[in-house]
Amino acid sequence: MPKRLIAAAVSLFLATLACARAEVPITPATPQLQVVELIDTPTPGALPATPAPTSTTGAYPAATEAATEAPSPTSVIQLPPTETPTITETPAATDTAPATNTPAPATATSRAAATSTSALNARTPSPTAPSSGGTQLPLRSQPIPANATFTQLLTISYSGGTLFGETLNLIDRRTETWASIRESNGVYVLDLGAPQNVAGVRVYPKKDGNDPVKSVVTLLRVEVSLDGNDWVTMLTGSGECGVPRCDTLTPGQYLDLGFATTKAQYVRLVSGPTRFGFAEVSVAVAP
Repeated sequence: MPKRLIAAAVSLFLATLACARAEVPITPATPQLQVVELIDTPTPGALPATPAPTSTTGAYPAATEAATEAPSPTSVIQLPPTETPTITETPAATDTAPATNTPAPATATSRAAATSTSALNARTPSPTAPSSGGTQLPLRSQPIPANATFTQLLTISYSGGTLFGETLNLIDRRTETWASIRESNGVYVLDLGAPQNVAGVRVYPKKDGNDPVKSVVTLLRVEVSLDGNDWVTMLTGSGECGVPRCDTLTPGQYLDLGFATTKAQYVRLVSGPTRFGFAEVSVAVAP
């Protein structure tokens, strides 16, 4: 019996306490925020950390607004830089004009220089000169002795007109170079330097121009002299080329004009009424 009374009294007390709690209004506590001091320097580009609210005691939740989560940073994969090759400009090719050979201007040559040049040429065999006698004139010219030699150890002068080319071209052992006296009755004088046994001359006539009359090579006579003053005629032409005793010489080939061997230092060639062009001349000298 007494236990029941005690239990009933306790129940009544608890009920009374419950009613009293229900009648008293409860004011929710103000949430307290905890300030967190950031010590580390934030990484550039990263969002600052938001401190979490401190927990509060009470029957009601600490905050009525839903917390906004900070967006998580997007990971960016940065590729290593690629090397860009440097473009080198190549200079544009320029057209080079091909080199040209400029012929040396003609200069006056002294008698001593001409003699030296002709001496050099005489020692060099001519690739174009025939090894034996050239073509003989059909008349008035006789064969050159077999034991005679042709020499270009001489100097050449001219008269009677204007010279085209140089006299040295007549003794350079080249048929590509030539000289021509461009008026009629031109004269070449060949000087051997000392008296020798002269038996004739060998010439290479050269046509000068395209005129059917003036461009051909004509010959009136061949003369010799010991002193250069007194001349003896050794050969005359056999035909006519506008004047009597004038022969037309065939151009482009060697031609031998032989006569009786005689002592002489000078040989003179006299032309007819045309230009007087030769590529080569030499004198036949007998022992």
